Amino acid sequence: MNPEELFEDRIQQIRHAQLPVTGPFFWVPKPHGKNGKWKFQIVPFFQPDEKHQIGHTRAWPEVLRLLAHWWGRSADVVVKQLQDHYTGLPRGRVVKMTGGYGIAHGNDHSDPNFAATVRSLYCLPDETQPFFDEHERMIPGDPERFQRVMKIQTGLKGVEPDFDESDSEEIEMTPLPSSSRKPPAKKASPIKKTAKSISASVKSKKPDADRRINQADRLARTIKILQLIMGRGRWNNEELAKEFQCSERTIYRHLTVLRLAAVPWYYDKTQKCYRVEEYFKFPILNLDQDEILGLGVSAAISSATGLDIAIGKGTLSEKWATRTSAEKAQLLTEAQQLVSVLGLNLANHSGHEETIRTVQRALIHRKKLSGLYRTPYAADPIRLTLEPIRLCLIKQAWYLIARKEGESAPKAFRIMRFQSLKMLEKPAHVPEDFDLAAFFGNAWGVYRGEKTYDIQIRFTPDAAPLVTETIWHHTQQTQPQPDGSVILSFQVDGLEEIVHWLLSWTGRAEVLTPPELRELLVGYLKEGLELNLKNASKNESDNPT
Repeated sequence: MNPEELFEDRIQQIRHAQLPVTGPFFWVPKPHGKNGKWKFQIVPFFQPDEKHQIGHTRAWPEVLRLLAHWWGRSADVVVKQLQDHYTGLPRGRVVKMTGGYGIAHGNDHSDPNFAATVRSLYCLPDETQPFFDEHERMIPGDPERFQRVMKIQTGLKGVEPDFDESDSEEIEMTPLPSSSRKPPAKKASPIKKTAKSISASVKSKKPDADRRINQADRLARTIKILQLIMGRGRWNNEELAKEFQCSERTIYRHLTVLRLAAVPWYYDKTQKCYRVEEYFKFPILNLDQDEILGLGVSAAISSATGLDIAIGKGTLSEKWATRTSAEKAQLLTEAQQLVSVLGLNLANHSGHEETIRTVQRALIHRKKLSGLYRTPYAADPIRLTLEPIRLCLIKQAWYLIARKEGESAPKAFRIMRFQSLKMLEKPAHVPEDFDLAAFFGNAWGVYRGEKTYDIQIRFTPDAAPLVTETIWHHTQQTQPQPDGSVILSFQVDGLEEIVHWLLSWTGRAEVLTPPELRELLVGYLKEGLELNLKNASKNESDNPT
């Protein structure tokens, strides 16, 4: 289908369904008659539901292709030259509101009967009314560029907004009568004549230096707001106002500035927070020398054998290097070449990269997981449906902290034991107050025992310097002894994990307390001696001298 056929097909589908829909629209100049005459036609875009919103920036390339088809232009050339100027034509949006629908517009069009046309196109109730929204206005420069590229004299101009922080009135999206084309005028608030107000009225304007400082401060806050709403947090007007210690009205103005800068943010009604369209990218970070060295070290660590998290179409460091200066890219290369990560002795995750990625995606999108899990305590793999909470690298292996369906308490699952794992399109409940440190408590590694033990171990003088180089547990305390030995004290939940660590210090560590740990250690040592002595005797009998 050509662009016009797609456009007509979309309209017919909606009319056939006869159900109200929402979405953006543009007033687009369509050829009418001869000698280059034209008239504006509303081009609608329909979104299936509120969760899958279509922004003007996403719809704009299709508008440009339709225009190129109508006017006999090259679609590729038109899209290339106008793709970043989506406010070059009047636009609006049908939105769902409390108790019905509304038609937002920027009041910069010349169509007095547009409301009836939009109601027909979007199958809206007759009572649906238009309202002025400053976000939908054309921005100066875009209409002029559109006319130059398309060689169509629309006579349109953008409106320069006023964002003075001293304004006391907030821009409101007030419904207009369908016959009106002007935005509501601001009501003049009464002024009380006080000594303070009279004094303020005769003060001179702020110096240019002060104004520039205030402008820079506002710009910095605007950029910070963009960084926050592009992240994974949930930021709405109220939370942003608390973060910046300002009014919600001020946050609204910053968001309007972002809208005018063509940042495609929207309000996610499901999450009740602001989001930015996924295709929008923030400008490349300007890193200093220390930050570049840190990035190089991080890249070296992430690509270490066994860790297996530097997967995908190139690492962050590689992508950053292609977009920065040659000097900084060379510094990053040297940092990665001079740093190596060896001997981590991690479990082999080389065959589980996709499992790790699946867990990461499920955590980000807050979705459930389903898969087959092999446990040493069962003969066959078991089918699990999990609500993921955290992904953790503990000691030598990756673990998923998750809650099994039907159970209340989360558990730890070793990543390499999953034989299959997929993300489900079912929402997972991730408790906001989950505390990872509280979950593990004083476990030596991953598995937390039911009883807490106060442990003291004496290490011989030759082992003392080695064992004190590392913090083995967050409760560790060190007591040097006069003879050069050292006593390490721990408070640990369970003994099964720490006893295996102690076996690696055989001959150089003595358990002072508790007796249960000493007995457990002696039992393992006896089993090891018996096994090795038995094998040694067998070898001697098989190979007599």
